[in-house]
Amino acid sequence: IARVRLKPAAAYNIAVYSLSLPVILNLVYIVANILTGFVIEYFQLVYTAIASIYVVATVLIIRSDVIKKQAELNRIMSEQEKVRQEMERKKQEEEEETEVEKNPVPVESLNGNVTFEHVNFGYNKEQTIINDFSINVKEGQKVAIVGPTGAGKTTLIRIVCGLQKPTLGKYTIYGVSNENKKIIKSRKRLGAIIETPSICLDMTAEENIKEQYKLLGLPNYEGIKELLKLVELDKTGKKTAKHFSLGMRQRLGIAIALAGNPDILILDEPINGLDPEGIIEIRELIIKLNKERGITFLISSHYLDELAKIATCYGIIDKGKMIREISSSELE
Repeated sequence: IARVRLKPAAAYNIAVYSLSLPVILNLVYIVANILTGFVIEYFQLVYTAIASIYVVATVLIIRSDVIKKQAELNRIMSEQEKVRQEMERKKQEEEEETEVEKNPVPVESLNGNVTFEHVNFGYNKEQTIINDFSINVKEGQKVAIVGPTGAGKTTLIRIVCGLQKPTLGKYTIYGVSNENKKIIKSRKRLGAIIETPSICLDMTAEENIKEQYKLLGLPNYEGIKELLKLVELDKTGKKTAKHFSLGMRQRLGIAIALAGNPDILILDEPINGLDPEGIIEIRELIIKLNKERGITFLISSHYLDELAKIATCYGIIDKGKMIREISSSELE
């Protein structure tokens, strides 16, 4: 075998390469580790950022929901506090009327009418909202106060409910004048929905009625099931009011107004904003309550065509003044 003689330069190069290869491999390994570390750290930073954004978004959503519920609860509590204060004020007035108690209103007069006699109301002399208004609501009637927006319909309802005082004239409830402290007891025979039903959207229908029972100081919850069935909300179960349709909420409002077993039910724009099905439901409920329970209705609305299917007489109002009082037969 022939021996291969290497030149000194070739032998030197081979030796250098032999010594350099491990160094190069180590450098490559070190660089790869560094790059891998950067990539891992980058993905860790990205993951941490995404996780942080998710946590912050979740917290904001939960906080927003809590704020909404707290605002709704505060609104309900504020309304309840106003009712409680009003009830305490009325109770105090009752305790002070010793002279009135000595001359109680005869029982037969409680079968009388609800009347407005030349009632005027305004916040100042220049701003007259109700102008010489008179009407006679007889027991068992379904009376409709009809007029355009701003005619004074809601103000009249607020007056008879004791939320506003007439500047002139007077009104009577079951023969008792608003000038008589005995009006407080007569007003207990009223049930009313002014503008919109006062309900808690996060409560069920049954829970809302229970709250009204508490406000009225009723001894137990007897009759709630019957009320729910009457307004056809007995099958809503644990469904909260915020998931009700407008018609269902209006019927719940009527059930709440019926909690005190009133003889007169006052409804302010009861069909406003309802779809045709909701209007029919409210109309049938009013007719049913009037026929089966003998409840007298005082209804305000600007829908004369719909009220023509319900009311027995009408008061046409404009700019706070009674324009005309007509019966259903005259309207036809």
